[in-house]
Amino acid sequence: MADANLPAWLLWTGGITSAIAAWAGLALSIKRYQDEQPRIKFLFDAEAYLGCYDEENGEYSVPAIGVTITNVGSMPIALDRVLCHYWSAHDQDEPKKRELDLGRFKAVRGEPKQGWVRLYEKPARIDSISVRDTTGKDWTPSRREMRQLRSECARAWPTG
Repeated sequence: MADANLPAWLLWTGGITSAIAAWAGLALSIKRYQDEQPRIKFLFDAEAYLGCYDEENGEYSVPAIGVTITNVGSMPIALDRVLCHYWSAHDQDEPKKRELDLGRFKAVRGEPKQGWVRLYEKPARIDSISVRDTTGKDWTPSRREMRQLRSECARAWPTG
């Protein structure tokens, strides 16, 4: 019966304070859990003619998309390959698929990996681009990052 002697406003304030502290603790725990997980950030570039060289063909140039991948989470992740699905400007029958092998790159926090996906033909539209890790999970760019990719493609390969 100790509660009968306390004012009602004091009991209400104590209950609210406890609830706020519990919700704040839950939010901080979720934020910490998310920060410990791997998170991939993308940065894109597009070149109308990327200079290449190989033993069979010598020097040649191809359209290419530059991909920079950075792990911003604290847990390292092993990345296997970059996958790109696009429609060719010349052959609209079916979508094309190109890959860039990353050689099981171990991405630690803040260490970027950059590579060029060679398309070998001018793309009309990029449908998707993703990074596959060694477990088979595909990491896709955010909407903002996909807008950046499409604007880079429009700059490199203007239509009309």
